[in-house]
Amino acid sequence: MNNGFSPSRRAWNRVMTILVWASAVLVMVLVAGIIGMVLVRGIPHISWNFLSTTASVLKKTDGILPAILNTLYVIALTLLIVLPLGVGAAVYLTEYASNRRLIEVIEFTNETLAGIPSIIYGLVGMLVFSQALGFQTCLLSGSLTLVVMNLPTIIRTTQESLKTVPQGYREGAMGLGAGKWHIICTIVLPCSIDGIVTGCILAVGRIVGESAALLFTAGAAEVIAKSVFKAYTSNGATLSVLLYLRAFEDGDFTSAWGIGAVLLVLVLAVPAIFHASEAGPGSMHAPAIVALLIALVVGALAQKSRLCMVGGIRDSILVKDNHLLYGFIAIFLTVLIGNLVQGSFKLGFDLQPIAHSSHLWNLLGMVLVGWGSVLLGGCPLRQLILAGSGNGDSAVTVFGMIVGAAFAHNFALAGNPDSTNDAGELVVGGIANAGKVAVAIGFVVLLAISLLNSRKEATKA
Repeated sequence: MNNGFSPSRRAWNRVMTILVWASAVLVMVLVAGIIGMVLVRGIPHISWNFLSTTASVLKKTDGILPAILNTLYVIALTLLIVLPLGVGAAVYLTEYASNRRLIEVIEFTNETLAGIPSIIYGLVGMLVFSQALGFQTCLLSGSLTLVVMNLPTIIRTTQESLKTVPQGYREGAMGLGAGKWHIICTIVLPCSIDGIVTGCILAVGRIVGESAALLFTAGAAEVIAKSVFKAYTSNGATLSVLLYLRAFEDGDFTSAWGIGAVLLVLVLAVPAIFHASEAGPGSMHAPAIVALLIALVVGALAQKSRLCMVGGIRDSILVKDNHLLYGFIAIFLTVLIGNLVQGSFKLGFDLQPIAHSSHLWNLLGMVLVGWGSVLLGGCPLRQLILAGSGNGDSAVTVFGMIVGAAFAHNFALAGNPDSTNDAGELVVGGIANAGKVAVAIGFVVLLAISLLNSRKEATKA
């Protein structure tokens, strides 16, 4: 393609390509460095006591439980109000509004609101919600202020997503006799759900990270309210506000780093939140930098290859395409050879690091995972890949898997590995009765979903 260019033009293209790649690498290094610094400094301070107690001089605790609860309260109320308003406004501007001048004025106003500093929103929220309307300094005032702050983001992302729906969809449905509102509910909104979810994610990020506006409207108290209603009408600090207070008012940077780590990787750091692993596979981890580098390489390869075990089996059976299976075969052979070379290969389930030899429940657990993967349209690895590509459904799936894993491991639902007692005898592991009940419930839920989907497909046919 470049053969027709002059030498100077080709040299210029090379220079610009190098600069683009250098910029991308620099950004990645900076982001990774910031995240790594927060994690390295913050995670050691995170403990169950830190997350489940309140700050008390007498008890010598610096817990952040009130701030965690206040953050959840603010997120819930803000999204409950801003999503209907934002999506409704976007639907009106895209589907109903016919006055071009009015649309331009609203869009210009919306863009202007998106660029206003948060501190201004805090002052306006304090004057309007806290004083003029008489709500005082409370979580309700803070939530309403965040509604105004996030409304432009929700409107803009939803509006752009609605515009991506082909006009032919609307015209075809209208030609079949469908009404305007029916078309919006059954065609337009479902087709643009990814954009709406993206706006919701952006809003949650801004809600969690906002401190200036909430400092004026929600307050800075660290007290657990007796009820949800009492919480919304009481003064309370969120995690971001508490981070500011701990760092710049109290000078407690150790606690501030811990709060920062919670804000940054609350979901990913669930195991560290509950307790530090002192024994078992959780303690057998690689150094953080090595693990991060390996994860980046593996993630890049997975993103490039689109590996999926369920998809590989499907393609192999239906279309005789085995390229996805070849990837997993290569992974299996690499791991097998590595274990053989290191002398750590051991056939069977007995005394494996994390496996147990309760074969029935091993089988049922894998069947449950496979069944769920089929319904999802891909295995957990594929869901991670799609989430990294911006797929909102997969992002929700990944979040659900993380929450489910945390729930299983911290509420005795996961299986225990085989072990040996003091006499050197094998003690077969497995899952407790609660875990067996959870597996049974999982089968019932998947069966209900499968039957419902089958009925829908039969109705369409």
